[in-house]
Amino acid sequence: MKKIKGKEEYRVVNTYMEAVFTHITIPETYLGLPVTEIGTLHDYGYLKSIRIPSSIKKISNYWSSSTSLESIYIEDIGAWCSIEFNGYDSNPLYVGADLYLNNKLVTDLVIPDSVTTIGYAAFYNCDSLTSVVIPDSVTSIGNYAFHNCSSLTSVVIGDSVTTIGKSAFANCRSLTSVVIGDSVTTIGEWAFNGCSRLTSVVIPDSVTSIGEWAFDDCDSLTSVVIPDSVTTIGDGAFWSCDSLTSVVIPDSVTSIGYEAFYNCNSLTEITLPFIGTGNNAHLGYIFNATQAEKPWEYVPKSLRKVTVTSATSIAEHTFENCDGLTSIVLGDSVTAIGGSAFYDCNGLTSVEVGDGVTSIGDFAFYNCNKLTSFKIGKKVTSIGDYTFFNCGSLTSIVIPSSVTTVAHSAFDGCGNLTAVYYQGNAEEWAAIDFSGANEFFTNITRYYYSETEQSGCWHYDESGNVVLW
Repeated sequence: MKKIKGKEEYRVVNTYMEAVFTHITIPETYLGLPVTEIGTLHDYGYLKSIRIPSSIKKISNYWSSSTSLESIYIEDIGAWCSIEFNGYDSNPLYVGADLYLNNKLVTDLVIPDSVTTIGYAAFYNCDSLTSVVIPDSVTSIGNYAFHNCSSLTSVVIGDSVTTIGKSAFANCRSLTSVVIGDSVTTIGEWAFNGCSRLTSVVIPDSVTSIGEWAFDDCDSLTSVVIPDSVTTIGDGAFWSCDSLTSVVIPDSVTSIGYEAFYNCNSLTEITLPFIGTGNNAHLGYIFNATQAEKPWEYVPKSLRKVTVTSATSIAEHTFENCDGLTSIVLGDSVTAIGGSAFYDCNGLTSVEVGDGVTSIGDFAFYNCNKLTSFKIGKKVTSIGDYTFFNCGSLTSIVIPSSVTTVAHSAFDGCGNLTAVYYQGNAEEWAAIDFSGANEFFTNITRYYYSETEQSGCWHYDESGNVVLW
């Protein structure tokens, strides 16, 4: 024992532990003063069990993987939750020892209402733990609190918890059920990393931030609900969630980290408020690609539909060469479609463009040769060079009266285009500036819009479909 400098308390220390000691009981008091710390212990691999009193507030010993420690005995779970560990390897559970509360192996744990904080690494590597109920009295779950609890199957987090710390439940590979309380605002980085049996997660609408790698390697996760309170999704947040098939990211999200959905190889549909960021404004950014690479090579081959809800523009090359995509939906907030935005998306069959678009750039839909029909938004004023070049399956197109310019070869190679539905009249059509190589397009059968029945004209039916009078 050694008295702690400046305190009326004692620390357990020794230079060398005799080989005969296989069990240690730490006293609660020594010479009438509380024992509050466990310092350095050298056990040489002979120590089998240790009994730790509720007076202990700090453990700084490093527990070597060569130790033979099998059992830890405690009397107060609240006191245990409050111990300060120098590192996760200062917790004797680190070496795989079993935890006993009042001589009973800890399996189904209900944290008492007297506990307000579950400290750093409190149950790190507690293999016997199968379920945990965290009461409303607890406000925070510390970093590594339940890391590597390999038998843990169920967790209920109370409604007063605001923070789930870094790696709090990481590598809990038997975890199948998590109930996250309604006060959690932050899910820390790596919080549920490696929870490979977790199949679904409902994130409450109190959460504003999903940390980096929070659900990395949750490879059984098939669904996740992200509420519109979330503003930030960190780098790699859902990395290798390769059972995830559909994700809806709400408009409240202003930041989606690099490779947030990398290796989500079963993803078929995703809804995003925007695409990429800065110089990496392309679909591949959230799948581990940078602008310097071929970003389309990182987009999951399974991905079929992308919906963009609140972006103001679709940048150049955003979806270039994403040949697995079949459907694109752009919200009314989009005002511009950049050059080559959908270049060579030769699996694309359906595109819905919102009414906010005013310009469509050069080569925007170049070689989208499975696209059969297209409705150009009613605010578009110009159609760029080669915009629909070689869209060989395109049979009809709706062009608004707002269009004043159709640039060079905009529809060249659209050999199956047989009908143009123009939303204006013949006089307005005649005023459009058609650049070179558009002769074919200007000679296609053309129908003008009319809200009253007229031969050779068209209108929308109640379902929004184009029909002839």
